[in-house]
Amino acid sequence: MNCRSYVSITASALTICVLAMPSSSLAQDADEAVWAMTYDKIAAYLRGRDSRFEDRYLVQLPTVPVFANWTDKAQLFSFYSVADGRPVWGPTWAPTTALFSEAYQEFVDAIQLPQVSPASAQLERDYTHASDNYANELDRQRSNWLQFDQRQRKNDKSGKTWLTRSAWYSTYANSRLLVLRNAKNAALSNYVSSLPATYRTHARWIEAAHNDAAMIDVRMPSTAEDMNADSADATSWRVDTRYPYVFNVQDLKTLRDEGEAAALANKWTEWTFSSSAVSSDKHKKSWGGRGSYGKFFRARVGVSKTEESVTTAEAATKIVFGFRAIAQVPLNPANTWYKRSLINAYACGPFKPSVDANKNWFGADGALSVVPSSVVLAFRPKVHAELSKSQYELYEKTLSANGGFSVGPFAVGGRYGDFRRKESKVGNGGTVDSEGIGSTIVVIAVLYEKLGVECSKTRPTNAAATLR
Repeated sequence: MNCRSYVSITASALTICVLAMPSSSLAQDADEAVWAMTYDKIAAYLRGRDSRFEDRYLVQLPTVPVFANWTDKAQLFSFYSVADGRPVWGPTWAPTTALFSEAYQEFVDAIQLPQVSPASAQLERDYTHASDNYANELDRQRSNWLQFDQRQRKNDKSGKTWLTRSAWYSTYANSRLLVLRNAKNAALSNYVSSLPATYRTHARWIEAAHNDAAMIDVRMPSTAEDMNADSADATSWRVDTRYPYVFNVQDLKTLRDEGEAAALANKWTEWTFSSSAVSSDKHKKSWGGRGSYGKFFRARVGVSKTEESVTTAEAATKIVFGFRAIAQVPLNPANTWYKRSLINAYACGPFKPSVDANKNWFGADGALSVVPSSVVLAFRPKVHAELSKSQYELYEKTLSANGGFSVGPFAVGGRYGDFRRKESKVGNGGTVDSEGIGSTIVVIAVLYEKLGVECSKTRPTNAAATLR
């Protein structure tokens, strides 16, 4: 490929070629340019499905590989974290401990339903007390389970004697929880019966946000270090409960079938740039100009992370992306616990007197300003990278330490999933070719729906939100 142009064309994949730049600030600009070009191509695909998608959604590009390997009965944390992770405001996605479900629960707990009589107010207090008792016991038993699970995994590496979460709860926790759950439900029923008909529904929706019966088992990292490592190797991860998100496994199967058909025909998804193509800053502007992309090459060994720019003073960098098939797949919070109508009715209050009057729920960077909506998936991703000396040395060092290496949102193997790799030294640098095998599917973009809520600075005592 001719590296004289900033961006070049291949017949079967997105190809980016960046000339050497001696200035470190220019190198950072090149990194941002390549991230922006990647977004531009994903945006073109999304725009073909919905011409106004940028009016309705914000998009993040993963800075670490995320694999979409859900099955009917088990969810991998790496994919669940995309669904429930509350985004850090900016153009890229990374693992976070901030959860959308927790922010939503905080919001519904802040809602002040009308107290139609002194008796109703007392019934609300009774329900709050019973609900707090149950929640505290639930947290206590969850902590007991996690400590027990950590001990059993430490004492028996084989897993042969491990007690499942459901078996442990059945033996040690369920009887006590049942008593408190029944007391909470009885108090809720008494309180709801004292409300006008409309507010009875709202009270039920508020309770649904704490409906532990709706929660599902999710395999999660045992420690914060495991989460930060973001490894596909999850054999030692624990099982915890989280609120579910709706995802159609058939969408994955359809993507797989289309990808395998393309592989049989030796076809790749075709994304091309013209030689005069220039990336836009539209992506960063959509996030208010906040946040940065960072460097395009990332290596991770355990909790240690190293980054390299697209260009160095040593040599030009050439990158080729491809994949057998691509799909946008919906990924939404389940209506067993999340009620959009509750946000529509109470986004602007009224809230309980104890709630911070300046709480940012729906503004820029607000806790609930966007809601997880969908992901863009690529089947059997392919990367060809011609690396400089420092980039190639980082690649070799990372894989020899059983780490993971990624280029933009694409994995290049190591601990990151199942890939067929080939590398060779060329001059001072080297080339790397990596292709996903089997049913490897990666997330290359995360979409969040803008809720578009506007409230006056003076919160109303009884008003619904205005939706843009």
